Amino acid sequence: MKINIGIPNRFFKERQYAFELLLGYFKNVKVQFTETADAGHYTLSFENGESLLITDSFYRSEPIPRHFPGSIPSKSQVQFAGVSIDNSQYEYVHLYGEKAQIDFEYNTYTIHSDIVASSFFMASGYEEYHSHAEDKHGRFPDEESLPVRAGFYQRPVINEYIELIRKLISKLTCTPLQYNKKYTAYITHDVDEIFRLKPLSKALKRMGGDLLKRRSLPEFLRTVKQTFETLIDSHRDPAYVFNYFMDVSEKYHLKSHFYFICGKPGEVDYQYDIDSKPVVNTIKNMQSRGHHIGFHASYDTPGKFNQFHKELNRLKKACGSDQNLMEGRQHFLRLKIPSVWQHWEAAGMKVDSSMGYHNYCGFRRGICYEYPVFDLGKREKLKLKERPLIFMEVALKREHPDPEKFKKAYIQLVNTVKKYEGDFVFLWHNSNINHPYWRNHAPLYEELVEATTST
Repeated sequence: MKINIGIPNRFFKERQYAFELLLGYFKNVKVQFTETADAGHYTLSFENGESLLITDSFYRSEPIPRHFPGSIPSKSQVQFAGVSIDNSQYEYVHLYGEKAQIDFEYNTYTIHSDIVASSFFMASGYEEYHSHAEDKHGRFPDEESLPVRAGFYQRPVINEYIELIRKLISKLTCTPLQYNKKYTAYITHDVDEIFRLKPLSKALKRMGGDLLKRRSLPEFLRTVKQTFETLIDSHRDPAYVFNYFMDVSEKYHLKSHFYFICGKPGEVDYQYDIDSKPVVNTIKNMQSRGHHIGFHASYDTPGKFNQFHKELNRLKKACGSDQNLMEGRQHFLRLKIPSVWQHWEAAGMKVDSSMGYHNYCGFRRGICYEYPVFDLGKREKLKLKERPLIFMEVALKREHPDPEKFKKAYIQLVNTVKKYEGDFVFLWHNSNINHPYWRNHAPLYEELVEATTST
C-alpha cells in the first residue's frame, strides 16, 4: 500500500519522525512525504482516492522551527476519548488539537486530535527536555510527568493512535493493515551486585543492619548461616541467582539479558570488579548458555562520556573480543536526554532500555515498541533505538505491596503489551530474589516469567 502524506516544510523532521512512528509498524506500507502549504491538517492520500485528515494544530502555531517549553499540555487539556468503528470501540488520549473527536464526511475521516504532535511529544521526551525539575538522583521526577499527573501512564498512547489509524486506513482502503512485528518478551537483570555477603566486610555490615536497623534476631541468624554457606561455596550467596534466572528463562524458551556495571575502586559507583575471576567466569557461563550480556552504565556517567566509554571498554574486555555489546541501561535509570542518548550513539551502542518510571510501572514514552530516538537538541533522528522499560519489580512493589495485587497489576501490563504485539521489557534485579524484603514477592518470579511468554 502506498500512502502520500502532505507536510508543511516547517518542523519537517519532527513531523516526519512522528509519522514514521505512527505508520512504521505496518506490513507492506510505503510512505511518501510531500511538502505542502499550511492547510491546518495533514492529508493522507491513498491509491483508491480516499483520504484521511489529521488536524495540524501544534506545529503550525509556532513561527520558527524551535521548541517551546510553554507548549507542554496542561493536565486540564488532557481528554480521554473514544470512537466506535464497525461496532468496535477505540480509545485514545487527546493532548493537542481542536477537539477529541473523529468525523466521517464525503468518504473522508477527520481526526481532530493532533495525534502527530502528541506522538512526537511522548516519544521524544519533550516534557523532560524542557524541565528543570530533578529528584535527589538528578532524574526527571515521575510525579512531574504529564502521564502520571493526568493518570494515563499505564496506557501506551502512541500504540492507541497506531491502532486507530490502522482501523481507519483499513476501512477507507478496504485493505486490512497488519503489524510487521510480533509480541516479544525481554527478560532483563541489572547486576548491581554479584555477591551480597562477599567480601566478609559486607556480611558483617548486613549482620549489623539486622541487629541495629531491622532489630531482628531471626534475620541476623539467617545472615550468619548464609555467610558460612557462602564462605564454603560462593555460588550459594543470596545474590548469586544467575543460574536460576537462566533456568527459568530457558524453561519458557526465553533468553535473559544481564546488564553489568563496571566501576573501579575510587570511582563514584564501584560495586564489584568486572575483571575479577568470579565475575568473568559468571559472564562466560552466561555466554556459553546463549544468554545476552549488556552494559549497565554507572551512576556517574550522565554528562561524562569519557567515564561512559571507559566502563564500556572494561565490559568488552571482560566479555572477550567475540562479544558484540549492543544494549544496556543506565544505573538508577539516570537518563538525561538527549545527552545520555548521545553517549550511547557515539559509543556505537544500538539499544538503550533506561526509559522507564522509577516509582511506577507503565509507559513512560507512551509506546511499547522499540523505536528510534529523536535528539531534540540537534533536531534529528538517531540510529540508537530505545526499548522502553515497562516493568521493574521495585517500582511495582512500591505501587502494590500486596503480592496478589502486585501479580494482578503485572498481568494487566503484559496483556496490554500483547494486545498491540509490543515489546514487554521486564526487569528483576538478582539481589531481589533471596532478600528479606522480597520474601513475599520473589516466589512469584517464575509465575510472572511464564505469564510474560507469548503462549
